[in-house]
Parts: sequence; C-alpha cells; structure tokens
Amino acid sequence: MAAAQTMFRLGQFLMRHGEAEEGARCLKQATELHPDSWCLWRQQVGVTEIGIAGQPDFCEGLDALGERRYYAPVDMKGMP
Repeated sequence: MAAAQTMFRLGQFLMRHGEAEEGARCLKQATELHPDSWCLWRQQVGVTEIGIAGQPDFCEGLDALGERRYYAPVDMKGMP
C-alpha cells in the first residue's frame, strides 16, 4: 500500500509538471500495486464541471465492483 501511495503521488507530481505520459504510467502502476484501493482509482476518473466524480468512467467503474461496492446503490427515482 505504501508503494502504491508513493507511486500515485509521483504520478500526480509528474502530471502537474507537464509529464502527462509518465505521470499516467505511474498512476496506472499505483492502481496495479493496490487494486482494491478505491481512493487511488477514484482520483483518476473524470469529474464534472463542478469537480464531482460522476462521468461515465466513474459510473462504469462503480458498477464493475459488483457485490464489492463501496457504497450502497442510490435508491431514488430517476437515478441510474
């Protein structure tokens, strides 16, 4: 877990400093080192204009968890 967090922070640093390709590689490696980390994965998905993780890639990843969901599905009329 520590190696995954370290690789994730390195990836973020590289992306902020114009090294998008190398940064993305580090983020991917972080997720591979700790595949069950919802935190690492969630921070790599697209966000809405107001910064909420709610783009299709987030919803698809959440659905892919199946029975291992981190949060119960929303039980509200009109929600997917």
